[in-house]
Amino acid sequence: MLNLKLPSYFDTEKIFFGFVDTINPNAGINESQIVPKVVILEKTSKAKNAKFKPVKNYEYHNINKIIPLASYMKDKEIGWFISSNKVEKLVERTGLKEAKVLDTDKHEKVLKKAA
Repeated sequence: MLNLKLPSYFDTEKIFFGFVDTINPNAGINESQIVPKVVILEKTSKAKNAKFKPVKNYEYHNINKIIPLASYMKDKEIGWFISSNKVEKLVERTGLKEAKVLDTDKHEKVLKKAA
């Protein structure tokens, strides 16, 4: 049987880009240790003081700015839902790389908690 991976879909109204700072421990003397990257955030409610939570477990230091995902879309691309593949293409449009996604393997979580 062929296993097909279907793309997940997100509500365009609830998805935002978070511009974050990540740390580069391997930076040289003349290089910056802070590297700007992008994370994908989801708005938890419609209230004014709504919180944003990352869609994946990212490795980042702090969030500098939050911008709606739709601001990077062309008018004809905007719809109710957006696929994860399209989100990846929109990340490329920002000119920054996506922050490193932490491995969420259950076995690894157990080892981290024990250490």
